[in-house]
Amino acid sequence: MIKNLQEELNRLGENNETPAEIQQKITEANKQLEESGEVDGLEVGDQAPEFKLKNHLGEEVSLAEKLEEGPVVLVFYRGGWCP
Repeated sequence: MIKNLQEELNRLGENNETPAEIQQKITEANKQLEESGEVDGLEVGDQAPEFKLKNHLGEEVSLAEKLEEGPVVLVFYRGGWCP
């Protein structure tokens, strides 16, 4: 069991095999994105914009169609293949 999130993040950082040059580029890109304001997320009670994404079966799913069925919980997860 993870004692706390920071310990787990430190452990993951120690095992990072991404070259330093690439890590620096990622850090710079993240900083630019944050400064642009484009990453501001939704607040509680905000309405999400309409979008379509593929589900785990590769089928296109529309937010509007799912909302017709009832409340929607959207979960993003990072796969093990993603650095």
